[in-house]
Amino acid sequence: MANLFSALELGKNSLLSIQQVFQIIGQNMANVNTNGYSRQVPILEAVAPEITGLKSAGRGVAVTQIFAYRSLLIDNQLTDSKRALGKFQAYEEYLSPVEAVFDESNQQGISDALSNFFKSWSDLANNPTNIPTRNALLNSAQGLSTKIGNAYLRLTDQQQAINLKIRDLVDRINSIGEEIAGLNQKIAQAENVGQPAHELIDRRTELIKELAEIAGATVYYDQKNFSATVEIGNQTFVSFATVNRVSVLENSSNFNYFDIYLEPNPNPINPQIKKGQLSALLDVRDNLIPEYKKQLDNLSYGLIESVNNLHNLGYGLDGTTTGIDFFVDFTPSTPGNYQGAALALEINPALIASPELIASADAPNSVGNNDIALQIANLVNSFNTLDANNNGLFDYDGTFHDYLHGLFARVGNDKRNATYELQSTRSVLNYLQSRRDSISGVSLDEEATSLMQFEKSYQAIAQFIGVVNSLTDVLIRIGRY
Repeated sequence: MANLFSALELGKNSLLSIQQVFQIIGQNMANVNTNGYSRQVPILEAVAPEITGLKSAGRGVAVTQIFAYRSLLIDNQLTDSKRALGKFQAYEEYLSPVEAVFDESNQQGISDALSNFFKSWSDLANNPTNIPTRNALLNSAQGLSTKIGNAYLRLTDQQQAINLKIRDLVDRINSIGEEIAGLNQKIAQAENVGQPAHELIDRRTELIKELAEIAGATVYYDQKNFSATVEIGNQTFVSFATVNRVSVLENSSNFNYFDIYLEPNPNPINPQIKKGQLSALLDVRDNLIPEYKKQLDNLSYGLIESVNNLHNLGYGLDGTTTGIDFFVDFTPSTPGNYQGAALALEINPALIASPELIASADAPNSVGNNDIALQIANLVNSFNTLDANNNGLFDYDGTFHDYLHGLFARVGNDKRNATYELQSTRSVLNYLQSRRDSISGVSLDEEATSLMQFEKSYQAIAQFIGVVNSLTDVLIRIGRY
């Protein structure tokens, strides 16, 4: 009788264990499309037999461990690739509108406006006394001024959009940090009492990857307390359950754009952020776009000075009026600093009111003289009309168009480099993701096979219990007689 009861215990243990296996298989199948989920497998072991005297009776099977297939090496490589992905995605995303600012494909860009401006001076040289020709010159000058000014303003708009994006990302960073800290505690509580926390670990890993993509975060795992320590800009962001929050403050010396701070450090961590979206956003906002704008300022100041210097020497149609600027004068704040010149590129209002004041002659009382108009028209091919290196000297060994096309090439190269690096990073990331999927991913076919296998075991054990139960009933009935 005791042996039959032991057999029933064996059957019960086995059924309960197989039910747990079913639950694990179901969990895998349910999460086949869950990002970052690691396939779980039960580790089955025979339950140690109960020994009584010279006899021993098996007690079935038990799930002794739930193992999750994951590779820390692959996860770390994926996290590192996410840092690069975030960086080059941000470059590509926020340089694309900048590239569009300098789009010359429709023949309505700055380069064509510059050509039209100098061509209008050539037209004036061919017909210096014609008022409609003078008005056409003013229109082309206004068109050039508008093109350059609008480009400058669109670049500024892009900086402001980036600035707001940085603020939004900081909010997301803090939200992720709080969740990671909470997961650290939950994982430690579960593991310390021997309960697997695989789903929590997977979730934490995915959050760390997202944080790496946003802020270039790095992570260190402490196996003693099952926690992840996260750093941003080489400073601790999350340590077990503690979060040192990230914040932004306006920088008055940088157009009130946001600087990034990490508690309790009183200094901004902008320079320490080398990867992730934030690194690219800071670079585009504070380095690349300001350099593009500086080149527009340099171009504008060169135009103002070169044209005005000649125009001041000339005479209008009345033959006596001279010393008039064509463009509104612009005075640099310091030698070599032409910031603001692009927005200050405006036609002298006196010329708009009286086009006859436009100087085309190089001598008084010489109606029909076109020497000044010719000299200004020839500026299109002149060198030393720009201070390209901001040293206070007009020593650029190239023309206005050369300098402008250099700006176009710089923007285009920055964008192309970002696109190339992004494509390369995506290829690496896809390869690593494939490797992870081969290790940790769920295969519905494999799970279905396991389900059928354990279903047969379950049915066999159930049949076994039924037989033992029948035998037990027989023995009980015999014992009544």
